[in-house]
Amino acid sequence: MTPILGENALFNQHDKLQLHFPRHKTRVQICALLIKIYFLDCLVTLANFICGAILGWLAPTLKTYRNSESEFAFTDDDCSWIVALQYAGRLFGCLFAAATIDRYGRVKIISLSVILITISSSATVFSKVVILHYILRFSFGTSLGAINITTTIYSGENSSPKVRGIFGSSCLMLRYGGQVVGCALATYCSYILAAGILAGISLVSLASTVLLREPAQHLLATGDETKAEQQFIWLRGNDETAKKEFHEIKDKQKVAETKFSFDHLLDRRILIVCAVASLIIMTGYAPIFSMVSIALASTDTVSANELAILFQAVQFIGAIGSLFIIDRYNRRTLWMTACPLAIVFHLMTATLYYLQEKHVDVPAYSWLLFGSITAYTTVFSTFLNSLSSTTRGEFLPQKYKGAGSCAAVLLSSAIASVQGFAFLKIASVFGMKMNFITFAISSFALSVFCYFLLPKTRGMSLVEIEKYFDGLKKTKEIDDSAKM
Repeated sequence: MTPILGENALFNQHDKLQLHFPRHKTRVQICALLIKIYFLDCLVTLANFICGAILGWLAPTLKTYRNSESEFAFTDDDCSWIVALQYAGRLFGCLFAAATIDRYGRVKIISLSVILITISSSATVFSKVVILHYILRFSFGTSLGAINITTTIYSGENSSPKVRGIFGSSCLMLRYGGQVVGCALATYCSYILAAGILAGISLVSLASTVLLREPAQHLLATGDETKAEQQFIWLRGNDETAKKEFHEIKDKQKVAETKFSFDHLLDRRILIVCAVASLIIMTGYAPIFSMVSIALASTDTVSANELAILFQAVQFIGAIGSLFIIDRYNRRTLWMTACPLAIVFHLMTATLYYLQEKHVDVPAYSWLLFGSITAYTTVFSTFLNSLSSTTRGEFLPQKYKGAGSCAAVLLSSAIASVQGFAFLKIASVFGMKMNFITFAISSFALSVFCYFLLPKTRGMSLVEIEKYFDGLKKTKEIDDSAKM
């Protein structure tokens, strides 16, 4: 769960991270403000938790689906379509969220998405026909895409600059916690019982959405300045520093006056976010995660599904670790640590599969394979996913945030859908090793991109980041005019 820090820990957060609160504020006041932000973050992460639980439920269930002796007996093509349609639904969900988030607000989109998750998870109890599974996974993917966009924006807008990465990581952390729960339910409970528990968790998440509050940025965009100021002061305090920051946000807020056009997709910030999202998903997390029970090999004492639970648990621990890393070190340093590690672990996995194909006896093969695959996904949960979420929340200009997030999630969903469908097919034609070789190449491309093209933004407010990119744009315009 998202950590609700004790009073002393909250004081330490203030002292170590140097939040944008004036020095005359008492520690009790600072503690109260931080608790409000953590409270909203907890509510948002409940939606991420149920998403994670249903995602984690899929991997062991796919293994059951493929079992010829089960009541399902789905083919490899059926399983590939289930995975692909989940990410195709995510693509559709991001389009829906982008078209509605600025008009109807963040809270309504989150609520609607959780309603759709509740319906699809409840219907799963009765689904035995593969066509129905296609529909339900597409429906869930639609909600997942909408929540991916909306919760990232919601957390980024409500959080203070110095802890924005922590709050973004906490959303991801609870999703990984949900994945552990979902995977365990699918492994140790009956199909109907597991699906029923997931439906119950969905209802709890839905009930919690009534406590959410719209961020000040959206309220300003809709012209409700009074309520926007009240919301911002409720979160940041009623002092000159908070009022100054609010007026800076109001000055930069031009959503109501600026119409989005496709030319704006060429904005440098949107291009960076889209490139990062696409390259990260190309490192292979989506197909590995969805089919981990198939990719792993059982040991003499532990089944592949039980290894999948341990696999999910390690990711959860990695997500917890990201809370203590994401805002402590420079973003570029973290990128350049994560990408080489991902390359090494993918190549280790490819080597193990190659040795298996050549019938070379490798001692403790199953555990080595588990270790290399889990090591990559731990890098993903600790670094790559948190950095991607934080980059999206920080870089996108306020007036195009919905459209920019949509473009990023749309591209990554399209890539994940293709990967999910092709994963088993590539394995059957070229061997499983080829999947991981391509993932290693993508990890290398991501490291090159981050090293040469990703600017530094740690500790900057959203307004400061916009000013930074605006300055780059003006400099480019001056240089272009000088050349003419």
